[in-house]
Amino acid sequence: MANKEYWTDEQEDQDYQLAEGYLGFTYSSEEARELVTRMRAAPIVYHYAANVLRVAALPALGESNIHVVRVLDDLHAGKLLSPVLIVRGAGGARLNFTIADGYFRICASNYLDELANIPCRMVPKEAPKPPEEPQPAKPAPEPAKPIPEPAKPIGDAGLTRMRRRPGL
Repeated sequence: MANKEYWTDEQEDQDYQLAEGYLGFTYSSEEARELVTRMRAAPIVYHYAANVLRVAALPALGESNIHVVRVLDDLHAGKLLSPVLIVRGAGGARLNFTIADGYFRICASNYLDELANIPCRMVPKEAPKPPEEPQPAKPAPEPAKPIPEPAKPIGDAGLTRMRRRPGL
């Protein structure tokens, strides 16, 4: 759960605009727009402020940073912080994790309480693949054909019917 003293689950529309502008530096404008569209529909998830900063490999800005000061001033004036917008990479050896909007809000929250659970809207870098359509059931295999009975011998020689080639 979010620390209700500082955070709200309501997103400000300007957050999406700022996220799209920021993502436009590393993605095409179409990709940035598509990521933000998915962020609008993403559910809220909660993570510790310190963990979000660690995964993003960003430093926690201190209380003297002008942007953090502005966020802290907003908090002291009674304004609640909106959720952070994040693009998550595929993982592996080098996780690509981008805070598209809310870095200064995270830093201010981290300054107040590094173990505060903060609300995030997080989307994967790649759009989830739609589920594959179920394949039609394969028809049942035909029953095995019965094995024909061997040919019966003729005469006393016990030879089976066969064509003889002349000269043999």
